[in-house]
Amino acid sequence: MNIGYEQTTKQIQTTKLVMTQKLLHSIKILECSTKELKEEIESELISNALLMRDSSSKKQGNDNTTVSINDQISKASKDFEWNQYSIDNGTSTKKPRKNNDLSSDKISFLDNQPGREKNLQEYLLSQIRLNFDFEIDQKIATLIIENINTNGFLELINEDFSVFDYIVNKINRDYGDEKIDKEDVQDILYEIQRNFDPVGCGTENSIDSLAIQAEVQGFSDIEVKIIKDDFKNMAERRFQQIKDKYNIKDTDIIEFYEKIQSLEPHPARNFFPSEPVYIEPDVIIRKIDDKFIVIENRPSWSRIKIRKDYENILKTDSFSGKNGKQDKEFIENQLSKANMLISSIDQRTSTIKKIAEAILHFQESFFENGCDPYYLEPIILKDIAEYVNLDESTVSRSTSNKYILTDFKIIPFKDFFSSGVSTKEGDSISTKKVKEVIKIIVKGEDINKPLSDEKIMEILNSEYGINGLTRRTVANYRKELGIPSSSKRKDISSFL
Repeated sequence: MNIGYEQTTKQIQTTKLVMTQKLLHSIKILECSTKELKEEIESELISNALLMRDSSSKKQGNDNTTVSINDQISKASKDFEWNQYSIDNGTSTKKPRKNNDLSSDKISFLDNQPGREKNLQEYLLSQIRLNFDFEIDQKIATLIIENINTNGFLELINEDFSVFDYIVNKINRDYGDEKIDKEDVQDILYEIQRNFDPVGCGTENSIDSLAIQAEVQGFSDIEVKIIKDDFKNMAERRFQQIKDKYNIKDTDIIEFYEKIQSLEPHPARNFFPSEPVYIEPDVIIRKIDDKFIVIENRPSWSRIKIRKDYENILKTDSFSGKNGKQDKEFIENQLSKANMLISSIDQRTSTIKKIAEAILHFQESFFENGCDPYYLEPIILKDIAEYVNLDESTVSRSTSNKYILTDFKIIPFKDFFSSGVSTKEGDSISTKKVKEVIKIIVKGEDINKPLSDEKIMEILNSEYGINGLTRRTVANYRKELGIPSSSKRKDISSFL
């Protein structure tokens, strides 16, 4: 049998998605956060002469819906984070060269400083002349402060070359008239740590900072020594060891434990960037006439249009000059880009609104109950995609870095998505609701007998019908909520 090979032409029909330039641009605009969209529009207004702001359009949203994160996120409670501090010590304890007490003029100055509007280094630098009279001391202080990081701690250059070496070498090289040594630098650092505001800046770690704050606030010598040498025992509540070592009473150690929590482990905690970060919500959900509705938020900067004069040029001008063809092609290209941007922005707005309406459909109970996370239903991207008949990837792009403004707070789209946990009845509740229940359980526990993770799991099962959790999962949820373990939630008096 002869086997031959024959070439034939066969027509096969396939479905293939071609990513056109318009589609790619639409996806790019859809993925933009509000901030990124604003930057994109500003850039196009500069580069494309055919675009202009549309001041005539009727506003659908309220331009005053820009919301500061500082207003939306309440200031975190100042919990004393016992387990996050280094136990290494190394700060000099040399005596200062002059009186530690601040003069009344200095106190008045510090009280009137708008320090929280400056960054930490600027605020510390502004205090140099009030604390040091001699130019050489002021130069040393400046170099020290330049090596204090944003957390308030002294940066170590490397293991072999300390900040002290760097400052001594620089001063002696640049200002040779007056030689200094490491002790001179340590003396200046000593005063910065104790006499500058905030107290405790310029130390190498939190424990050193706490010890200095305690010293300045008049803690006893024993209390300062315990912070320096036995902070780990205090953090882990090994009070019996401390009592035996320092021969102190139960009442004294309870009082001392509370006093420590009045100190500031992060000396630069209150120094944040002076420029607040703002969020512009993409949609607003409001209750009007007993019904929740979704409102597009289209700030004025997002409203652009094409200049009519350029459109008229294309219609009337013959472009017969030397560069007429090139001019016409250029204007047509810019017109195409302008139309593409306007279309993409409109598409972005309608898609986000459609998804917000789907979220409202699934999470109406959440909105009815004052945006309480306890009432969040378990939904995932696929649920929304099926409801609005969009691809799951489109829903993901549409909800990334987007926000909804409600009557109660501003909420990221992503917060509405949560996987489910099964119940005894065969239903599913969101993991966010489970976390809210854990908070309720812990809040109601006996502080002398805090509940273990396993016990919380049993309560979730027996009292709330939530049976799809393991002890490890409960522990992970507890950690995500910032709730300490049972041993660290126990009333201090029960350890004595």
